[in-house]
Amino acid sequence: MNGGMPTPGGMSGGMPPPPPMPSNIGGVPVMGMSPNGMPNGVVSAIAAERTEGKLKFAAIGMGVVLVVVVIALFWALAQYQGARNDIDAELEAAREVARTEQKAESEAACKELMNSPFSLITGPSEYGSLKVQYPKTWSVFIQEAAARGGDYRVFFHPKVIRPIRDEERFALRLIIYDDRNRYEGFENEYRGLVEDRKLTVSDWSKTTTDGYNATGLRFDGQFNDELKGSVLIFRIRDKTVWLRTDSQEFLGEFNEIIDKIDFYSS
Repeated sequence: MNGGMPTPGGMSGGMPPPPPMPSNIGGVPVMGMSPNGMPNGVVSAIAAERTEGKLKFAAIGMGVVLVVVVIALFWALAQYQGARNDIDAELEAAREVARTEQKAESEAACKELMNSPFSLITGPSEYGSLKVQYPKTWSVFIQEAAARGGDYRVFFHPKVIRPIRDEERFALRLIIYDDRNRYEGFENEYRGLVEDRKLTVSDWSKTTTDGYNATGLRFDGQFNDELKGSVLIFRIRDKTVWLRTDSQEFLGEFNEIIDKIDFYSS
């Protein structure tokens, strides 16, 4: 009976053929079977999921690194700004200290000047800008040179300046002669009195503001029968400076005055 027997190479004529393999599993196309018995499509889906996981992990890692870098940059910037603020604060503190010290020095100098018992007079620039400090209680009379080439004369005395006469006695007379040869004339005149033992002579020197070492001669004693005092002579450029106190009463002030003298040598 041929109807019940299976035919060679296949199923019996009465059995239905096996169902076809599904074209997809869970929405993933099936491209055949992998060696481990799983459909190729499933293997591809798992690999994709693993790759996606790795990418997400890498992205998270990069994000973490970026956040750390940003935090580190902000920290470094904060440290730099803090250090800069500290330096600026130190510089400002140093400047404030300097300003305070300068102010204190200026106030001290001003106070010293206000409290100083001396006033200052400065001669004309063409006569060497001679600076003479004299007691504030003294009065001053300046007899300007009448014309270029004349002599510059100043008279000092406590309270009131009396009429200018040779016989009048002043605390200080200052004359700047427009003649450097007057120095030798005074020196010869006074050395004769030194030889007569009426005067004593001593060297005088002074370093001026511009570094010039001025030298001169000082004479003390009896200049004539009526006048006993002190004289200082020295040169400024082509001029001869002559200072005299007409009385030993003012010898202390005279010593201070000639010690404070200053001028410009050029």
